[in-house]
Amino acid sequence: MRGITIVSFALGCSNLCDKQPLNGIQYFIDRFGVFCPLEAVNVRATHWYPFYRHTVFQMIQSCITDDYAEGVVLIGIQPTIDRAMTCAEWPSIQEDVREAFTEQKYPFYQGGVKKLEFEKITFKRVELQDLGAEIHVSTMRNKFAIIASCCDTDFDAAATAMQVHNKATPEGHGKVRRAWATAEDMYGRGSHP
Repeated sequence: MRGITIVSFALGCSNLCDKQPLNGIQYFIDRFGVFCPLEAVNVRATHWYPFYRHTVFQMIQSCITDDYAEGVVLIGIQPTIDRAMTCAEWPSIQEDVREAFTEQKYPFYQGGVKKLEFEKITFKRVELQDLGAEIHVSTMRNKFAIIASCCDTDFDAAATAMQVHNKATPEGHGKVRRAWATAEDMYGRGSHP
């Protein structure tokens, strides 16, 4: 299944999988026999999501107003299907960024005055192995990249890619920042409330 982009998880799986009930929870079994839980995950209902959203929004604002970035590229590192929270946080943060602009909220508006243009923010989701190359492309023309979605198993590799770029930033390129955290970072324990 490598190389297939599923724009909408629910719609994509309905095209690729056969529905099979298991223990009262709807599961999908793909052509290769792998269980893919399709439980509705509402990350906005967790205790950590508002803090995460604020961190991403603050980082967007800081890159543009404090660091004079020409734009911001939010990068999500593609998780495995079993990482339900990481799978769910990416589309949620995309929706929240759009909603913040349309409802004239931070980080786009402050005191009713527009501070940032929506078009200056773009989104990309990449495989970990492509992160270094994507950082190079995303930071061209003095844009900054923010790694905003990353599984804990990929933290070290993502941090290394970020540090390599920031240590020797090519001429005309912006820097890379991070805006990720784990449940342990937020609560001192490894589970989601």
